[in-house]
Amino acid sequence: RMLFGADMVSPLSVHSANLRFQLEHELNGKLMQLRSRYLLARGNRRFVTELMIRSLSSFLILCRGALRLYQPTVPAKKLEALGELAKYVPIHTQVFTTIAQLKAGQRVARYDSDELFAEYVRMIELVVDAVASVLHSNRLERREVS
Repeated sequence: RMLFGADMVSPLSVHSANLRFQLEHELNGKLMQLRSRYLLARGNRRFVTELMIRSLSSFLILCRGALRLYQPTVPAKKLEALGELAKYVPIHTQVFTTIAQLKAGQRVARYDSDELFAEYVRMIELVVDAVASVLHSNRLERREVS
């Protein structure tokens, strides 16, 4: 959203290959951080839940960026973008929705934090793999991403 002044960003364009490389780098780095912090949790369920809550926004933003590899426009809302990404990548969005509910302080049916974490990591890995394979499957066309 432009709040004031000239829009300096809209004329810029990013080549899809550059976006893919940056997304892959960011996703792998965040995933490595997530795993290492999980090890530090040492089975503390509350810490594991907080870890997922704190990392959710970053991963949703990266998923929104990944969607740009598949379609030119993306929804503004991160969970909506995740739903669109699920059309291209076989992810289960429910794990992200559950974590978003926990983040919002909503009641969630009983859950095991370690199982939820394992599923969360598995879904992120699917996105990482999809981003890495886009270039190799020739889905990455020579177009600019705005």
